[in-house]
Amino acid sequence: MAMVSLACANCGFELTAPVAAPPLAVQCPLCSKQTELDFFPALLRETARGTSGEALLIDSESSCFYHEGKKAVVVCDHCGRFLCGLCDVEFNGRHVCPGCVETADGNGDPAPLQREVVYYDELALSVAIYPILIFYLIPITAPIVLYLVIRYWNKIRPLVPRSRWRFVVAGLVATLELGLIGLAIFGFMALR
Repeated sequence: MAMVSLACANCGFELTAPVAAPPLAVQCPLCSKQTELDFFPALLRETARGTSGEALLIDSESSCFYHEGKKAVVVCDHCGRFLCGLCDVEFNGRHVCPGCVETADGNGDPAPLQREVVYYDELALSVAIYPILIFYLIPITAPIVLYLVIRYWNKIRPLVPRSRWRFVVAGLVATLELGLIGLAIFGFMALR
């Protein structure tokens, strides 16, 4: 029978108890405190052995993003990184790398593992430039652009890093638009 070793919650004395069907009551011989143990069923189950990943033998084969010496067997469905058998995490029928699992929501929400990526820098630049054609929208869109620039400046970027020039241009255009609106209002008030 398998034995489990644990410390008494009261005095810290090391106890050994047989792994049996729960619940199991153990009394500490040092402080006589009664402790009830409840084991998870997985503790009693035999675990399956994992794969260690195949070694990369030919230079023309793709290697794992995380392990250079391991052969890639699958591609991450979220970010596109090549993964060996060791790094492959199956999540809702999809293959995901450890980096994408790490950035997922802690509540088990698969939403962060969606394939679509929102480029907030392109969105901010578009919202800043398009209202120039329809000028009466500028008082509404310029503050939105400044919010997008400030809010998403440090947003996690995709696998291939992008520069922030779109954010800078969008912020400058929105600031210029707001300045021109302020000048127009000041000039209109001065003429009255």
